[in-house]
Amino acid sequence: MFPLDLKITIIGAMKKKSWLYLCTLPSLLFLSVLSSCSSSSSSLSRATSPYTIEYYDDSPEPVRIGYSYVIPGGNATTISHDEKYSDGSSWNFVSRSKAAFSRIGAYRSFDSWTAMDGGTVNLSSVTSDLKVKAKFVEKDYTFSANFYNDDNIKAADSSVSGLKWGDTPAFPTLASYQQVDYNHPTANTHGFWGYDFVNPSQSSLKNPAFSLKGDTSLAPIPSTWAFASGESKSDTVLAAGTLFVETALNDVYASNPTYPLYLSNGTSWLSLGKMSEGVSVSFMANYSKVLHSFAAKFYDKDPEANANASLLGEISVPFTKSFTCVVSSGTTTISYDTQSVSIDPSKTSPTATSWTGRFVNCDGTNYSGKTVDQYTMMADAVFFPA
Repeated sequence: MFPLDLKITIIGAMKKKSWLYLCTLPSLLFLSVLSSCSSSSSSLSRATSPYTIEYYDDSPEPVRIGYSYVIPGGNATTISHDEKYSDGSSWNFVSRSKAAFSRIGAYRSFDSWTAMDGGTVNLSSVTSDLKVKAKFVEKDYTFSANFYNDDNIKAADSSVSGLKWGDTPAFPTLASYQQVDYNHPTANTHGFWGYDFVNPSQSSLKNPAFSLKGDTSLAPIPSTWAFASGESKSDTVLAAGTLFVETALNDVYASNPTYPLYLSNGTSWLSLGKMSEGVSVSFMANYSKVLHSFAAKFYDKDPEANANASLLGEISVPFTKSFTCVVSSGTTTISYDTQSVSIDPSKTSPTATSWTGRFVNCDGTNYSGKTVDQYTMMADAVFFPA
């Protein structure tokens, strides 16, 4: 750089033409800079065009339900712009195909997007414009079954889940809440002493009958079911234990079945709900209450005081019932209903003229150790010559 005073001197000494030349130079430099910037801006402003992805449902004539704009290599696995059906509703990953199902109880679950012809597409890295269609796969609705004892307590270890159409739950053998264990009387303090709780139709069976919980008729449901189906439930009630399902396309889109379920108790259809909403069938145990039979055992001497006491005979007598004990010419005859036992006088010494007895095997009850009154049986009892 020249010193300022020298620069002034030079300019002042220049001809007019030279003065004009110096004044023009900055403008040329500025234009040169602009020219350079313009070239750079042109190379950076060239935008890459996005791809368009169009999404269609699985209707018989596919309906476009949304679209996305995605940069090359971008991810388009979800719909960006939602479109409405003619009724104003939006597609919500529910099938609209209305196609028949391969089995009762099946439903369609969204699986993936495919090409319109069913071919595979990679929406996680898009390289072109695409039209894709919703693909669904069949799955099975399931239901569960729960069992309650006669105290309305669920038997958790007897609950069954994951049952498909055509499956019958296994009915458990439940002991009644009120059933006393007569071998261990103190084990069930809330039990109903003197009674047994048995199957209502077969008193020889300890397992209960089961009715649908809430069915006031207490109609028993068989442990083996029959299965029936149709678009709508028939007014004709089928045999008890028949499970009926409606297969009509009855969801809000008239495209899928919700599978309303009904169980017959023999006289009416009992509604269980819809399989699509998760059905849980609950059963209540039902029993008949019958008199428990107690043992009346006759010994030659008091068995509690004599370890060598011999059993001479025994009968079985229901709770609160009395047997007869007649001694004639030394022979003792004990009778109840069709049961009869005779004890020879030679079996007792001295010869028995009367018998006394006390209740046994009934710890924790009011009868334990008490004398039997008029041969009325309230618990197991032992008898010996008075």
